[in-house]
Amino acid sequence: MLDEEGQVADKRQLLSAGLNVAPSKKSKLPKPGEMEKKTMAGSQAPMVRDRQDAKRAMKERQSRMVEAQLEQAAKRAADEEDEERKKMERAAKSRKTEGEISDAKARYVQRKKEREMEAAVAAEGKK
Repeated sequence: MLDEEGQVADKRQLLSAGLNVAPSKKSKLPKPGEMEKKTMAGSQAPMVRDRQDAKRAMKERQSRMVEAQLEQAAKRAADEEDEERKKMERAAKSRKTEGEISDAKARYVQRKKEREMEAAVAAEGKK
């Protein structure tokens, strides 16, 4: 049995006889308005893709710039910390300890006493 469009309506008769029928394909001719829409959509698709690619590229550039700035800031902070540490080491190295100061004073006093004794011996020898 066929319907108005030429398709099989009751497939039981066909299947019992061993016939397999596929529905007939109608040729689809695009309507005039559809053709214009498709061409416009097709021409806009590359533009949309280009715009999306440009946005993606800009986002990547910005993220790389931010990453570079963070690296520079971290490097700058590490350099400043290293410089401060070196400065403290130099200052600690140049400082004399209490023991060193007292030893130097004792040597000075000893040399002064020795000169005074030599001067006293030389003065007695001239008399």
